[in-house]
Amino acid sequence: MFVCLCRLSGFPALTCPPDDRPPPRSTRDELPVGILCFNLETMHVTWNAHDAGGANLTFIYRFAPEPFRPCPSYMLRGGLTAGCVFPARLALLDFSLLDGNITLLNEKHFASQYLQPRAPSNVSFTWRNDGVTVTCTDLPLQGLRYEVQHRSAEDPDWQSREENTCDITVPGLDSERCYDFRARVTTRPSIYGADARPSSWTDVTHWRGARRTESCTAQPAESAFPALSVALGLLTALGVLGLCALARVWKRLLPGVPDPKCSFPGLFDQHDGNFQEWISDTERVAPLPRDGKGQDGGAEEVLLVQLCDAEAQPAPQTEVLCAQSLCLPRRGAQPGDAVALGGFTFLVNEDAYMVL
Repeated sequence: MFVCLCRLSGFPALTCPPDDRPPPRSTRDELPVGILCFNLETMHVTWNAHDAGGANLTFIYRFAPEPFRPCPSYMLRGGLTAGCVFPARLALLDFSLLDGNITLLNEKHFASQYLQPRAPSNVSFTWRNDGVTVTCTDLPLQGLRYEVQHRSAEDPDWQSREENTCDITVPGLDSERCYDFRARVTTRPSIYGADARPSSWTDVTHWRGARRTESCTAQPAESAFPALSVALGLLTALGVLGLCALARVWKRLLPGVPDPKCSFPGLFDQHDGNFQEWISDTERVAPLPRDGKGQDGGAEEVLLVQLCDAEAQPAPQTEVLCAQSLCLPRRGAQPGDAVALGGFTFLVNEDAYMVL
């Protein structure tokens, strides 16, 4: 056991505490380890157990001049220890990796050499006429730099700006364009060395002017939907106008043909279109002169037809069909008579047939 004597002016000799360093290192090759001091809050020391032949290694550490202590929380990989997580301190870190009683690795480093700051928090954006100011909560550490990056859809790469505090103004932005933003914290190599790492990036946010949007890869929904609605409305209106114009052209080219059923009652439904049979039943007709006026004050034409079939049924001495107190005596159609029926005029020939 190693013993040292410490002498201070005016004080007697004191015996120093025993040296509790691990046993001397073996001749085995050193193991590569990864060291990370997260925000000066937590230390992460990792290793690969397969590089040690698949052994389950033991980790001990101390912040000088404290004594060594075992790892409080191991990280496991494949059932073997692969790292240790323990509280960080702004002091000299001394740690060792042991395989049983054999020391495989013993190193000393300042924890701050492996600093990785926390990512920015409470990031806010203040937009002005031609730029934006990005602010966030400053970390309680010295020697840090705050970086803000932005890009538009036309920019191939990110554009960066850095300040010693998290109050960064990005000028020269177009309020009509959409921009992506992200931020992180870096360290000064002159203070923390080359092994320090920047923080992780914040989530990318998308801004068009003073309004946040979901993405910069497409037009905003509020401007796309009205344009689509207007286009659909125009197409609908053009379709309706086209159908109306087509209907008018069709009507002119192919005018409607009147239905003969309305002009020749009984010709089709009673005689199946046999014109001679229909003439035989309707040969005794008599036109009635215009008489009276309709409700609208105009002359109303009334056609009275009397069927004079002597063999049909007995009739009184004078069979008449009366309308508005005007009666016609029974008389058959004679050759040369003109008969009006349904808006058409027929001429009775000598054979008792009507021709139009």
